Amino acid sequence: MMPINLMQTEEVMSNKNAECRNIECLITKISYELVHDVPLKGNEIDKLLGVLSRDGVYALWVYTIYKLKDEKLAKLVNKLCDIFSLVQLNRNLNEGSSQKSDFSIERIKRLSKNLEEKFSQIDKEENENEKKKLMKDLKKELEELKDKTSEYLQNISDDIHKLLFLRQILERTLIYARYHAKASEE
Repeated sequence: MMPINLMQTEEVMSNKNAECRNIECLITKISYELVHDVPLKGNEIDKLLGVLSRDGVYALWVYTIYKLKDEKLAKLVNKLCDIFSLVQLNRNLNEGSSQKSDFSIERIKRLSKNLEEKFSQIDKEENENEKKKLMKDLKKELEELKDKTSEYLQNISDDIHKLLFLRQILERTLIYARYHAKASEE
């Protein structure tokens, strides 16, 4: 497995996220947000971690699509985009590339943010006809989000180093999230 290189990514991560200066900081931040913002429960995290450990990254995504409700899925993908960006930054540093970001990651992030806003609008909307229209739009965008994320994960599997790094980061993030969830339950 490719080791996490904290020294190389420290400067890049400080620019990407003012609060976090290294990979470990970003992982802990995302793991906390998975429990408190998404929110994922301890048993959901355990199941996600089990699927990731046994069957890999793409299996985790397929499982997530079918097990999480739409709003929770959109919030989760929003958090995963930070991890996807981290994988891209790490690869760029290892290759000496100056490419700042991946357009597909930006598109996925934008879609997930739009979906979160639409879910909020639907909750506030009192007119039933408007709610139905918003739900119809939401379903289209949700399908696009699923398709774009699936496409990203299929493409990342072409690069074994990226895939293994992503798996390592996801695993550590979910382990930390499990501890956050257990601490919150007590």
